[in-house]
Amino acid sequence: MKASNDETTLFGDDDGSPRELNWSYTTDEIARWNQIWPQAVSMAWTDDGFKKALIEDARGALERRLGYTFPAEITLEVKDATGFVGTTSSGEKATAGYQPTDDGAGIGHWLVPATNVTLWLPPAPEDMDLQAVALAAYGTRGHIYPFTCCI
Repeated sequence: MKASNDETTLFGDDDGSPRELNWSYTTDEIARWNQIWPQAVSMAWTDDGFKKALIEDARGALERRLGYTFPAEITLEVKDATGFVGTTSSGEKATAGYQPTDDGAGIGHWLVPATNVTLWLPPAPEDMDLQAVALAAYGTRGHIYPFTCCI
């Protein structure tokens, strides 16, 4: 791969074909996502057509209805938790949803299925003498890899 000074890197699609992506994902864009997702949830609660579109093509639905372009380098899948029954941390069976406080006066809590995160373990560099350099390069891209050193 040819090194460059810009923020464009080549990665492969699921089928292994290369594609060019822009990795300059900023904290402003992360903050915008924190506003967009609650809007999408609210719309899905009141608009069955949007809910269906969000489940079938989340990226397209967000772009069409909210003008938000989800980062191409992150796979997005939205699932409906309606009717989902799981086990709470205390071992009790419960249905996903908002749980108000017993007295109705306080802020309740949510029971939702766990969010899945898939992290790709990158292959080691062919020349192991470059391991430290390769790890440093990986770390500088941390803002696009969950739970790495930089945001």
